[in-house]
Amino acid sequence: MRMACYAVPTLAPKSLTIIQTNLQHKQIAAATLRRVLEEDNKTVALIQEPWIRNNKICGLNNISGKSLLQIPVEKPRTCIIMPKTINASLINQFCSRDLTAVKINSAEDQTTLVLASVYMPGEDDIPAKELAELIQHCEANKWDVIIAADCNAHHPLWGSMDTNKRGEQLTEYLLQTNLTILNRGTEPTFVTSRCQTTIDITLATHKAADLVGGWHVSNEPSFADHRRICFQIHIKPPDPIPYRNPRKTDTKIYEHILTKKLSDFEPADVTLSVDNIETNVQSLTAALTSSYEKACPTEASCHQYYGT
Repeated sequence: MRMACYAVPTLAPKSLTIIQTNLQHKQIAAATLRRVLEEDNKTVALIQEPWIRNNKICGLNNISGKSLLQIPVEKPRTCIIMPKTINASLINQFCSRDLTAVKINSAEDQTTLVLASVYMPGEDDIPAKELAELIQHCEANKWDVIIAADCNAHHPLWGSMDTNKRGEQLTEYLLQTNLTILNRGTEPTFVTSRCQTTIDITLATHKAADLVGGWHVSNEPSFADHRRICFQIHIKPPDPIPYRNPRKTDTKIYEHILTKKLSDFEPADVTLSVDNIETNVQSLTAALTSSYEKACPTEASCHQYYGT
């Protein structure tokens, strides 16, 4: 674990905005977050304690351009909202009520980035079995990891003004891993009328930490006692993949080219052999394909970030 203050790089033109937030099961907090997510199709939300009704997450479903990722458990305390332009998949073997983890494969350099949302109940041991196994698995496979956690633990390493037993336990565990604490400064993440402290932390492997910039505690109202944490992940998008849109085919050009090719076509005698039939099929297919390609030029696809 790195102990030094993390230096924030200059923001790159291509980046994803990450919101780390604990909604405290509040409807108004969920509604406020939903509005933010609807305004930016590149925003990822790593959520703890979402609003629950009838044992299911509510208020965050069917957001345009977004996918709600969670495993089917009663009263889940974590979930992740991901833009549909990102090819992300749940890592089911490590997910639980208190841990949601997704794997994103880079289309450019074959690397893997894991994003995880974690809730650490104050009465449970640190770390939870699933979290420790996930971190161990990522280390073994050399996957980069970014973890957003409500740790319910105090320690000056992540900005708390005091230390408690849970904070000491978490620190001892982190020293055994390759994770970096991304929290900067002493701005509290948990604010009530009675106390202000920092119990929400962001962790990352060293390589993943180099992708992160602009980490800060937001001043925007969250309508929960937890304030949002926001940061960017800088991503170099892959080169666009050329493709053809059949709807943009110039039918007049297509018909003209195909008519010319068919007029020059001399079919083999199909009564002689199966090979002649196959030859005719191949020739006709080639004529159709080449006519379509000339009548429908390629265009560049839109960038997807990971997993194109």
